[in-house]
Amino acid sequence: MRDFFFENGTGQTSMMRLIALMTVITGLMIAITILIYGILQGSESVIVVRELIYLCFGVLGFGFGGKVIQKLTEK
Repeated sequence: MRDFFFENGTGQTSMMRLIALMTVITGLMIAITILIYGILQGSESVIVVRELIYLCFGVLGFGFGGKVIQKLTEK
């Protein structure tokens, strides 16, 4: 899998693909934490769940923001 997914078109290893995969996995773990905490705490968890949602969007935004900047600088 490493040879196919983590290499770009020229055959070089792409660190941005690894970072994007790590941010997706981290975002999914945060989303699962949000769901579990929300179910366990009920209506008392609104503030904490809101902050975890912001954290999830922040992680995904920073992870894919680097990819967007990389694509803009390549052109």
